[in-house]
Amino acid sequence: MSSYNRVTILGHLGRNPEQVENASMPIAKFSVATSERRKVGAEWKQETEWHNIVCFGKTAENVISFLKKGSQVLVEGKLKTETWDDKTTGQKRYATSIIANEIKFISKKEGAEDGKVTHYNQASTFETKDSLDDIPF
Repeated sequence: MSSYNRVTILGHLGRNPEQVENASMPIAKFSVATSERRKVGAEWKQETEWHNIVCFGKTAENVISFLKKGSQVLVEGKLKTETWDDKTTGQKRYATSIIANEIKFISKKEGAEDGKVTHYNQASTFETKDSLDDIPF
C-alpha cells in the first residue's frame, strides 16, 4: 500500500511574504488563512485556519515580487512537519508547513466579473488563465 501527501488550499495572505536569506536559491515564507462557515446551534460561526507556506526558486521570487497581505492564492503542495527542542523550556516543538509546488495568484480583473488566475510552479513556468473555471472545485 502506498501513501500520498498532497494538499490544496484557497485563501488570503495574512501578511506580506518574507524572503529567507539563502545563498543557493531564493526562499519565500508566508501564511495563508482559510475560512469555513458552519452552523452551531442557531447561529453561524466562522472558523479560520492559518497555514504556513514555503516556496523556492523562481516561485519564491514571483511571490516576493507580486503578492502582498490580502492577496488571494490557490496553493498546491505537500505537508512537512519539523520538530525541534525549545532552547528555553527543553520541550519538543512542532511546526507543520505546506511546501508549495504550485501557486496560483488569483485576482479580479478591473471591470469584469471573471477572475484572472496566474500559475507559478517550482519549474519556474507561468501561465495566465482568463477564468476561474480551471480550479478543481
